[in-house]
Amino acid sequence: DFFGEEQDTDGDEQGNNKKKKRNLADDSTFNNAEFQAYLTNLCATLHHTVRRGLVTVLDLDTLCQIVSVLREERSMAGSSPTTMAAARAISGVIQDAQERLIFCANSMLNKQVIKFKATPQDLDYPNKLQRKQPSTASATSQEEGENDAVQQQLQVYESWFPPMRSVLRILSKIFRVVEPRVFEDLALECVQACTVSLKEGSEYIRTKSGVMHADLFLVKHLLILREQLSPFDIELRAVERQLDFSDAGKAVSRFLANRNRRLFSMSTENAL
Repeated sequence: DFFGEEQDTDGDEQGNNKKKKRNLADDSTFNNAEFQAYLTNLCATLHHTVRRGLVTVLDLDTLCQIVSVLREERSMAGSSPTTMAAARAISGVIQDAQERLIFCANSMLNKQVIKFKATPQDLDYPNKLQRKQPSTASATSQEEGENDAVQQQLQVYESWFPPMRSVLRILSKIFRVVEPRVFEDLALECVQACTVSLKEGSEYIRTKSGVMHADLFLVKHLLILREQLSPFDIELRAVERQLDFSDAGKAVSRFLANRNRRLFSMSTENAL
């Protein structure tokens, strides 16, 4: 009986597929070339109209929501051959939204990380951590609940260096709305900029509080950065190719230093 029910289920699925094909064959809109051309032109006009609106969007959260919603709409439109023109138009809008999203992410990276100027309050270590301890102790003495846990997490988050907070916030927003290859390139750029900012902050702490606090600041934030990036499952490796002309320079130096060479001598012995 069990196998018989399974066979009946397969038969029902085959019957449904045949009905869908029969409906598509009977659908005059799908077979009507004039209607499909009209629908394609209409969707192209819609694409250009929406594209002009995307250029004015600057909020990263809004762009992420736009990409997520359009992906769902594209999957629904692509499920029927009748609305394939709409699916293609939506794909173009998604690409435009992703380009705008990457532009805004790079702008935020440049403003909040690369050009970030730390204040003495941002680099007031270890006093900044010591001031957090009484508030944490008081929070644990209160009644256990979700609000206390959230408050403790916010306190820990606020103790991080601002550029690192910005990098993690940017990457967490765009992780699922851009292509993996693009995300890896942008993540590499973010991590490199964050590392430079952390080193500069460590140098400031070194001159103010000593070597030990500077090293602890750098090690702590690098470990947090590695832990927070692990869920993204990315390979942060940069391949740089450079031409090494050091041997050529040495050869030229040896050639010019050789006294037996009379290349630049103005005499009859010089063939030039």
